[in-house]
Amino acid sequence: MATREDNPFKPELQAYGLEFYTMDTGSAGTNADLKFKLNGCRGSSELIYNTGFVHPTYSTGRMEANQADWATIPSLNLGKLTSLEITNFGGGFLGAPDWDLGEVSVASARWISPTFLFNEKYTATYNNTVEAGHAAKIDLHANFNLPLPTIECPAPITVNNAPGKCNAVVNFAPKVEGLCPDVTAESKPPSGSIFDVGTTNVSSTRAQRRRGFAVVPAQSDGERRRGTADRVPRSDDRRMPQAPRRHGRRLRRSPPTTVPPPSRRRPRLAACSRSAPRR
Repeated sequence: MATREDNPFKPELQAYGLEFYTMDTGSAGTNADLKFKLNGCRGSSELIYNTGFVHPTYSTGRMEANQADWATIPSLNLGKLTSLEITNFGGGFLGAPDWDLGEVSVASARWISPTFLFNEKYTATYNNTVEAGHAAKIDLHANFNLPLPTIECPAPITVNNAPGKCNAVVNFAPKVEGLCPDVTAESKPPSGSIFDVGTTNVSSTRAQRRRGFAVVPAQSDGERRRGTADRVPRSDDRRMPQAPRRHGRRLRRSPPTTVPPPSRRRPRLAACSRSAPRR
């Protein structure tokens, strides 16, 4: 005899449990076949449910007046549940296909929470008739606080500067998770930005959660040894302003009036850091 252990995939409680309460009216019950479609932000799952006689002498006893009934819909995670659609196909033994539905609730020990611990579920009150040949759509509401999306930033990133430059383009992707697949992360500066040499803190947010990490473009060993690449002086560097180079020739320009005239010594090129080696 096959058991659960014989299944190589071994699904664990991949289902939702539906509970219905039929109203206490004269003809509240139904013998019709019903279709339940459970909708969430990640998709939907369906189940055909027989409520009448499976044999002329045997009734399922389901969906009778003033009683609770249960159904199980095998399903992967549907995320945040939004609604339950019920289709009444009509027919049934001895007629009586209309169904007076009072309340419905949805629980899952895998995708929501074990109901015997926290009683967390989605509920709805309908108090109306699902007539034969018709469908009803019932909005579901959680009786618990839905979990907020989570965000996980990468570890601090250290990269070498681009050859001949004092910066580097850095790509990264914070990991975000939530009930629905539309969860995204917004980072400042964004991934793919140009980061100057030094440490730049990146802030990534989603919903009400904020995390951060550092990006550190550093000079490669070759750049530190040469010290002659296209350098950009730091804003707080107090050295003499440096003459820019273009196509290997030095362009002369008059110094600012507030700065002493340059000496005849050849100017030093500023490195990416304050402690640049002298030529």
